[in-house]
Amino acid sequence: MALVDFSGCSDPQHISSIDLTQFDLPADLPREQESRTLDARSWDVGSAHINLIVQNLDDLLKRGSEQGWELVNGIFTVPQDSPEVKARRQRICYVRGPDGEVVELVDAIL
Repeated sequence: MALVDFSGCSDPQHISSIDLTQFDLPADLPREQESRTLDARSWDVGSAHINLIVQNLDDLLKRGSEQGWELVNGIFTVPQDSPEVKARRQRICYVRGPDGEVVELVDAIL
């Protein structure tokens, strides 16, 4: 049994890429070590998350909650007068998955 699984992909021009790694627990791991899930906040040193641009954030959050994902600290809307012009009116949130993973979701502005 493999303890680590790898997967990855990149865009056709190889400008962006993502590598996904999953670590599986060894069968003989002591029970008290089974739930050592990192519970870092997004601004903590050493924390990690992935950012995804999505469409229809509300629907995605509803479907995600049915799969065990929970919203962390609500949804933030970037103010219209933000100096980050491209981000104005974007809705941004963090969700935590069933295994403790954190994903930042940004609602696409079309």
